[in-house]
Amino acid sequence: MKKLIFLLLTILLIVGTACSSGGETAVTNTASTNTDQAARLNDTYSDALPIMVQLAAGTLKLDQTDLAVDETLAAEILPLWQAAQSLSASDTAASVEVNAVLNQIQDAMSPEQIVAIADMALTADSLTELLESGAISFGRGLGQGPNSDSAADGGFTPPAGFGPGVGGGPGGGDFGGGGFGGPGAGGFGAGADLSEDDIATRQAEFASGEGFADIQNQAMVGAVIRLLQTKTGVEPELPQGGPQAGIGEAIMTAVAETLNLTAEELQTELTESGSVLAVVEAHGGDVTAVREAIIANLNALPNAADLDVEQIANDWLGQ
Repeated sequence: MKKLIFLLLTILLIVGTACSSGGETAVTNTASTNTDQAARLNDTYSDALPIMVQLAAGTLKLDQTDLAVDETLAAEILPLWQAAQSLSASDTAASVEVNAVLNQIQDAMSPEQIVAIADMALTADSLTELLESGAISFGRGLGQGPNSDSAADGGFTPPAGFGPGVGGGPGGGDFGGGGFGGPGAGGFGAGADLSEDDIATRQAEFASGEGFADIQNQAMVGAVIRLLQTKTGVEPELPQGGPQAGIGEAIMTAVAETLNLTAEELQTELTESGSVLAVVEAHGGDVTAVREAIIANLNALPNAADLDVEQIANDWLGQ
């Protein structure tokens, strides 16, 4: 009898130990899962920005804190950001490829940095507030204000005979002879290479607001890339033709896409009306939206840090 009792007690002790061990394992796994989730941004909250924009804008905001990206980390994630920029601009890259690169960037950053960005809970409205307050800034030259001298601060003054907003454009120069760049030029300026379906798709995107959002997203990514380049001492590659190259195309691209016009249509209307503002008003367009699109396109240029983008936009819209 005693042997039976001893055997039962032994079995109960073994079972109790196993259950206790299993419970500890479950708690540990749960904690690990929570840690992994905390180190990842998400876009599941209300009005959330895309993760790429959260990560870019958050990195810019962190630069004013003790969690700022240092030179070592900047050197590690700069090529990743450049890859993300290239993939997101591609028509053939899958979203899984972009997400994989964004995950690499988050893994390279510290959990504290990612949590801090997640806590910002960035939305379009809060991002606008940060930009307007100066908490996040990009695109303007070093310390330049909107009233500073354009020749000294990297601002852009349209060439003689081609005042702000005037169509046509001299051969060569910033506009590739005619204002939009030749075939193969980037952006909407390559209108000659776009099929009717491509043009219709882009017009539909801008009518729904998606196209303008894409421009803003690329501008934000370009800004964080320039920040990282500054930290690592890497000089951004300027467009062929010098600091002013690409400005005209960026402006005309923004105007054409915001008004849902093809390059050829805008070119014709500029020639007839004489100014960007006149074309915008003729289409009943929102001047503020056009201005924001111009600024976003200029901010996407690799030499944007040398430009007073707001003053350039104002000049071309006669403001």
